[in-house]
Order: sequence, then structure tokens, then C-alpha cells
Amino acid sequence: MKKRLFIAFNLPDETKKHISSLILELDKLNKRVAIKWVKPQLLHLTLHFLGYLDKNQEEQIIKTLSEAVANYRVAKVETGAIGAFPNSISPRIIYLECREVEGDIIGSLQ
Repeated sequence: MKKRLFIAFNLPDETKKHISSLILELDKLNKRVAIKWVKPQLLHLTLHFLGYLDKNQEEQIIKTLSEAVANYRVAKVETGAIGAFPNSISPRIIYLECREVEGDIIGSLQ
């Protein structure tokens, strides 16, 4: 069985709480469309979408990434504007812009 996989950063619990509060506010403002919001524990910063991969591919990616990130320090990120695509009238995905504050750890990992 293939899984839909991507490479992502986990977010600190405090950041997830902040974003969860933002989601609640957005949900209150939305009167037209039922939106399926991401559960707080699943919030993340996506680096790259890999597609649908089988178990062997998943295991190899986990091994390779674990070795690749072993010497990196934690990236500091700040949030920015809220966006949506394909557009804000009929969004398929709603996102929160993020920018790295110090260094280029994220860019280097990508």
C-alpha cells in the first residue's frame, strides 16, 4: 500500500497552540463554506511533497533523512500572512506564511 508522503518540520507545541487559536478565529469568520481544518497535532511546515510511495521507499527516505539532518540545529521561524490557493474565494488549501529568522537552515535542507 502506498502512502502520501512529504518532508516537513514538526512545530513546537506553543506554535501549534497559537495557530490553533488562529484557526478558531478564521472558522468564526467563515459563514459560507465548511472547511476541514488540520488537527493541531498534525500542523507542520512542509519542505517538499514526495507523492505516493511504498513502504520500502518510505523506510529508505527515513534512513537517508535521519542521517542528513543529524548535524543541523533547530531553525527559528516567524509567521506572516495567511494565504490560500487556488484563491481565497474558493480555497483548497489555506496556509500560514513562514520565514526563517536566522540563517538558511531550511533552504539548505531543501
